[in-house]
Amino acid sequence: MKNFHRICQCLALTLLSVSIGSKAASSAKSLPADAAPDTTRYSITPAPAWVTPADETPAKTDPRAAMHYRLIDYQTRVGEHDTTEYEHVISVVDQQGGLSSASQINIEFDPSFQTLSVHRLQLIRGEQRINKLERRSIKLLQRETQLEQRMVDGRVTASIVLDDLRVGDQVDYEYSVSGQNPAFAGRYVRNQWMIAQHGPTASYRYRLLAPPSRDIRYRVGPSDVSVDSRLLGTMRETVFRRQSVPQLSIAPAADASAVPSLEIQLSEFRDWADVAQWGQQLFVEAPGVTTALDRKAAEIRAGGGDAAAQLLRTLQFVQTEIRYFGTEIGPNTHRPAAPAKILEQRFGDCKDKIALLLALLRRLDLPATPVLVSTGYRSYAANLLPSPLAFDHVIAAVRLGDTTYWLDGTRNHQTGSLANRQALGFGKGLPLDAGVSTLADLPSIYTQLRMRVDDTIRISRFRDDPQLESRITYRGNLAEGLREALGATNIDDIRTQVNQSYLRLYPKLSSNGPARIEESPDDNALTLIQQFSLPQFWRFPEQRALVADLSYWSLLEVLRFPADPTRQQALVIPQPGIFEHRLTLEYPEDVYKSAGSKTFNDGDSHYAFDSTLEGKQRSVVYSGRLTMKAERVESGEWKDYSSRLVKLTPQITFTTVVPAVALADMNGAALQKAADKALQQRKPKTGRKPQQASLLQIGLLTLQLDADRLSPALRAQTLKMRGTELDNLGQSDLGQADFDAALVLAPDDEETRSAAAVNAFARGDFARARALETALLDEHPGNWEVRYNRAISHYMARDYAAARQDIEDVLREPAAVRRGYPLLFLYLSVRAGGGDGAAALQPYLMQAQDLPTDWPRPLIERYLGNGSDSSVIDAAEAGKPQDERLCEAYFYMAEQHLADGDPRQARRYFEKAIDQQVTEYTEHGASQMELARLK
Repeated sequence: MKNFHRICQCLALTLLSVSIGSKAASSAKSLPADAAPDTTRYSITPAPAWVTPADETPAKTDPRAAMHYRLIDYQTRVGEHDTTEYEHVISVVDQQGGLSSASQINIEFDPSFQTLSVHRLQLIRGEQRINKLERRSIKLLQRETQLEQRMVDGRVTASIVLDDLRVGDQVDYEYSVSGQNPAFAGRYVRNQWMIAQHGPTASYRYRLLAPPSRDIRYRVGPSDVSVDSRLLGTMRETVFRRQSVPQLSIAPAADASAVPSLEIQLSEFRDWADVAQWGQQLFVEAPGVTTALDRKAAEIRAGGGDAAAQLLRTLQFVQTEIRYFGTEIGPNTHRPAAPAKILEQRFGDCKDKIALLLALLRRLDLPATPVLVSTGYRSYAANLLPSPLAFDHVIAAVRLGDTTYWLDGTRNHQTGSLANRQALGFGKGLPLDAGVSTLADLPSIYTQLRMRVDDTIRISRFRDDPQLESRITYRGNLAEGLREALGATNIDDIRTQVNQSYLRLYPKLSSNGPARIEESPDDNALTLIQQFSLPQFWRFPEQRALVADLSYWSLLEVLRFPADPTRQQALVIPQPGIFEHRLTLEYPEDVYKSAGSKTFNDGDSHYAFDSTLEGKQRSVVYSGRLTMKAERVESGEWKDYSSRLVKLTPQITFTTVVPAVALADMNGAALQKAADKALQQRKPKTGRKPQQASLLQIGLLTLQLDADRLSPALRAQTLKMRGTELDNLGQSDLGQADFDAALVLAPDDEETRSAAAVNAFARGDFARARALETALLDEHPGNWEVRYNRAISHYMARDYAAARQDIEDVLREPAAVRRGYPLLFLYLSVRAGGGDGAAALQPYLMQAQDLPTDWPRPLIERYLGNGSDSSVIDAAEAGKPQDERLCEAYFYMAEQHLADGDPRQARRYFEKAIDQQVTEYTEHGASQMELARLK
């Protein structure tokens, strides 16, 4: 029954390709190449005499378009017993990209009640008109675009592909199609587009000729369409015009309500009562011998049970034993086949199945009513001009006692009781019953649970990968869709698709075995159950606490919307109803001091979101509930709606935090004891705040390592961090053990290798430092910070040439020049190697803005001879932190004096650098090493 509205079936807005002008090619089967042209289905004739030429008005078109239309002119003549539709198109190729669209002309018609006449096909090149209308150029293609959806409509496409089309050419063609669908009983209905798909249109016209006695109503969608009407002899002429029409553009996820705003609706039906009376006649069972129907009804009755049980068995029979396949040729676009024939052939489409259901129920004394519905428009169908074209599907309404059941005969994978088989989501429908004058409200889907996800994450030991049990329960049509998919493919393919959402959340997720299915047939529900491991579940930012990223991923999928801040068309909400997601984390021990709870609520007229958190000492449960309570988001509501969803995201994607140490160890005494253990009873000087912070951090890191809650990867991170803090306290020999252990656990981790190189440098093991740094640079040659560290290692190892080479490579980065310290080491490397350090700096002084404006600028000036030791010391003492700047000042001046051959002054300055006790600075450790060499 797709032809009730071909454009909107299942929101298939991509079918707009069958619209105006040079129509896009579709999937079709051609006649054999060697077959003679079938000229019985079309003719070549002059245009009808009633056709009038359209006035072309110069109008703006988009200059960026690959092609545009000078003119699109539709004209329709409605006679007493026949209808002819005429089209005249002139397209213009503006760019190379427009050649394909302009060169292919497709004319679709139904040969069971229509005939095609082609009147003209010309190519306009400059002042020349070239006739292209030849019979051999017209190919008849058997269009069956819905065959994969088990639908045959018998429509034919006359396809013409122009040769020798060039940029700048114009294509001028006209044709007409005569005939009217007998399904409409002589009534005229049409939805006329006033926009083109392939390019903008300068002049667009639709002209309707009909006898005044034919009361053809219309409703205009585009706001810029002008309408003129007059009597023209024995006919009434109504002309709709639109100028400077933009190219068709449908926003992503557009609601079907976008379609009426782009077209003119025409209908000879007075109102919905008139449509209902017409529809009633379609489902009148013709008299005749119906022995097979009687036998089937008797068989169902013999099964026993009350009226509800017999209704359920009848519905199950129609749904499961009458396979879905539609033959919608001619009047069968809307008129069902005879119920006896449907029973005999055991197939039919929605209207056929409902006709059979009605026939059987009638014999069971259970009268039922067919109800027209729209899968695309849903409730919006009530806003359309009354017409059969407002609908594309049919269901049945059966009343038992005080309850009406709205049943869909096409849902062959539906299970459950009658209460769970209601046809939900259509919004409104037109019962084909006497006295009906308006569309009826169908059962609401907004109160129905559509899907529930239960994710349970179990942590047996924190250092091991958590285990996830996923239970996804699909209900209603979602369950039916999964059953159908399981019948067509294997469960592994379905699992792969479903698990994409899990993989986005847990990228290292791995399956622990095959998926399994649990059916709940009485509930029309189906549960997909899977088991997973979650490697790298925990993060350990700054080694403070274990953090895991979580989300109500199923709710996020329902709420997902296109990024379109200037959206002008309504957004479809494809899955209204209720969605629930419950996420449980179970721990092997107490991780929280006490139980607690928290709630969050948000929503507007389109959705309601409720979330609760229930925490206990050993578990936490997150429960999210999303109710989508509208069919669409209107364009005027889009800005506020999208803004609200952006703000809602942090409530749907969130983190859980778990201490990395036992609750009993979270106190100062435990921290001090752990720090003493790590330092092996050493008592480093900790008068400065950074050193005190390092001491506290060492205690915390030691507790975390001893708590055994860390996975190998996180343990490596923590060992690296503790080793770094030991380096900061000047305890690099103790830190070495941590770095060695970290590299065993994470040998490829770049940060650990880089930190281990710094530790080796601090211990004076320059060979080890250079080996680690060289390996890192082999993998990432552009890492200038590692190259800078290697340059210092070369320098301290007295390999000044290698140090200079690395420093010069580093200084190719403007950021390194602005940092200033690489300039200092360039000077020292050149000076210590016997060269002119100041001259080596000159190329970098050409752009003064690239040099540091503050510290260590005074040291650079000192190296250039523009300052003295005392001026450097004054600058260091004037800045903050003073001790850190003095440590650096004394070190770099000591290195200069050493290069100048003054070891006594160098020794004095190295001692002063050490006296600052800035143990976390490279210059402190380097001063100790240099002083040891001098002594």
